[in-house]
Amino acid sequence: MFYFLLIIAIGLPLVVPQRYKYVALIGSMLVLFIPWGLQYEMVHDWDVNLERWMMVNVENRLEYESGRVIEPLYAYLMTLFFPRLGFFTWLMVCAVIELGLIFYFIRKFAIPSMYWVVLFVLMLTPNYGLLYINSNRQMLSVVLTMLAVLLLIRNFEGTLKTNFITAVCYVIAAVFIIYGATQIHTGASAAYLLPLVYLYVKHRENPKKWLAFSICNALFFARFFMNPESIIESSLLLVDDFELETFDSYLEEFSSASERSFSMIGQPLYWIIMNLSIWFYEELDKPHKLFAICGIIGIIGDGFVINTLSRILCYFNIYMILLVPRLVECCEEHKTMSNLLFMRAFFSILVVYDIFLFYKCQTESLYYSNWVHFQTIFSAPHWM
Repeated sequence: MFYFLLIIAIGLPLVVPQRYKYVALIGSMLVLFIPWGLQYEMVHDWDVNLERWMMVNVENRLEYESGRVIEPLYAYLMTLFFPRLGFFTWLMVCAVIELGLIFYFIRKFAIPSMYWVVLFVLMLTPNYGLLYINSNRQMLSVVLTMLAVLLLIRNFEGTLKTNFITAVCYVIAAVFIIYGATQIHTGASAAYLLPLVYLYVKHRENPKKWLAFSICNALFFARFFMNPESIIESSLLLVDDFELETFDSYLEEFSSASERSFSMIGQPLYWIIMNLSIWFYEELDKPHKLFAICGIIGIIGDGFVINTLSRILCYFNIYMILLVPRLVECCEEHKTMSNLLFMRAFFSILVVYDIFLFYKCQTESLYYSNWVHFQTIFSAPHWM
């Protein structure tokens, strides 16, 4: 059933005529609400999410036996009016908020003919959609950082001379919103980079291509040779300085190059996406330039992190769902035979690879294997 739902959600915007793409997108979001908000015990973190709910709303405590404390804003949101309505209602409300904001971003930053591509990248890239559904707490924090980005993007219309004070106010407001996100999930501390990316995009026209290619490719290929364990000590000191009590647990999962296994297909594909982002950077509008830099940060960062630590990249990878369709558009706008052949070949390989990786995760990964036997909350023995 889960695969059937994905086919409908992705296929609707693909097969309907142009004038009905918007309606199809709404239909796709309604279909995605089923796995996003009505799933029952499908996600790896189901017991963890339920435990937090029970701690806050039944046991009236915020601290685990280990001493770790649930983030205060997350605990507050769960206590608003959900104790009476139950855990299932909480998950449904979260799904509405999360899908609602994703829908807004798609409508604002993707053309109708690319809606299906956005949904394809979102749902069939294993560490995107399925991870967001799994990590309820983190996805709420991602939503807050997306609101911060949306606020910053609104200021792109101004100029440096006439809107300097306004721009500063927008940045301060965005920082406060990101701080709120850290009170839901500590990993959102990584999102403090987003205002810096915004300032770079707003006040610097275009970097020199050769310099951007050199730096980004050097960092990309460093994953095969560099041992990032040396970063841990300085990172721990930074964590202590900012008193991020739970973030230090993520640092334990830095990996050395010898511990990583790199896909012979996936690495070249993401390397191409990174370089296409640099090549077409000058042609992108400012919001998509911001998305491109976030995508590059996510691609480079993925070379050095594993397991739980890789979740901090969610605050950047979420914009890949909008970047990939825009890169497809850019290639199509340069209608030379070589460009078209390259883009069709690249995109075909990307689609096949994502489908293969998605299927492999469903059948071999304990993290996502529950989705094979999909069930909804209506299968639960009682309302929770």
